[in-house]
Amino acid sequence: MEHLRPYINSRLESDNSWWYHGKPKARSLKIFPACLWQPRQNGKVNIFNAIWYYLLPCLLWGMIFCIQPAFLWAGEIQSMAQAASVIVKKLDDGLSVTPLSVQIKRLTLEDTPASSSFSLKFLTMVQAAMTHYPEDFIKIEYLENTPKNLSRGGITNVNSFVSQQTRETKATLEGQYRQIQDKVIVNLRLISSNGEKIADAEVAFPSTIIDVPLKPDNLKKIQNTEKDISSVFVSTENGFRIRLDTNKGNGATYQEGEEIKVYFQTEKDTYVKVLYVDAEGNRITLYPTEKDPVEKLAKGKVHDLTRRTRWQITCETTCGTEVLLAFASPYPLPTNEDLDFGGGLRGYHPKRKLRDLLRTLRGIQPQPSFSTTQIYLTTVPKL
Repeated sequence: MEHLRPYINSRLESDNSWWYHGKPKARSLKIFPACLWQPRQNGKVNIFNAIWYYLLPCLLWGMIFCIQPAFLWAGEIQSMAQAASVIVKKLDDGLSVTPLSVQIKRLTLEDTPASSSFSLKFLTMVQAAMTHYPEDFIKIEYLENTPKNLSRGGITNVNSFVSQQTRETKATLEGQYRQIQDKVIVNLRLISSNGEKIADAEVAFPSTIIDVPLKPDNLKKIQNTEKDISSVFVSTENGFRIRLDTNKGNGATYQEGEEIKVYFQTEKDTYVKVLYVDAEGNRITLYPTEKDPVEKLAKGKVHDLTRRTRWQITCETTCGTEVLLAFASPYPLPTNEDLDFGGGLRGYHPKRKLRDLLRTLRGIQPQPSFSTTQIYLTTVPKL
């Protein structure tokens, strides 16, 4: 090997070697031939070399910056339908009992009684996603209250047996959602008829994929209404109770053109007054109307306020979250309405403070002799 060393050293120090560039003694190893990365040779600019030297790195960096977000976003949810599929898959994986007969109840904004067009659209997509698991969710429908099942205190009656071998468990689907910066987080729960949790799941996705309103326009107004109600109404644990409900349940979302039914039931023979506060703030007395006699109603019976007239949701003026209030007392309740809404319906002026109105209706009756309750619903334009 000693006789080869002079030859090797001469080659390493050669300026003409295409593996090296720079001063002869620098010996800096290069991966590519110098002609491919030197933009200027012999004092002249080589177009091919200039393109290789300047343009190609720009293209490479551009590809890195463009492709990298694609990898980062590859796992991010791209549509509401995909979000619904993800959360249903999580619910299915976490089921503690199967098969289920599911009734979809509500999806409300966290810490409020309000829902929205988003609630209605997302639950519709959840219902569609559940059909991909027919062995676990053998029946999926929206909650539908009737006087018959309300009198039993249960949910809508469904067949208890799908076949002679398979028995289904009744469950309701409900949940809440919240917005944190540019993310929307939805939590859904499956609850058995005895109140036990069967499964729950959560999904987060970008708010930019939502194409319908997340909140009702009158959210602040209904939150103030809720505060007024809470300040006047107190617990009736030591007294009797009045039950108030709609055909879709408390917190439900109603689409424009949809029919609404209102029911109530008391534990004692009492006088009853039902007040409806719409999205505009109008306070309409639904019961008793001018056509109804002022009399005590029998306990235990489910009374249907819409038995004579079909009530349909309209958004001619505005839609939003609304509230139904019920008052029950063994003594006649005030009938001091100051507005006529037509059709035998009277009510109170929207500028009148709700807190003062509720105190007037409640009067000075001792608590055991007076019962109150309220439920909420949200009306939305037709999707």
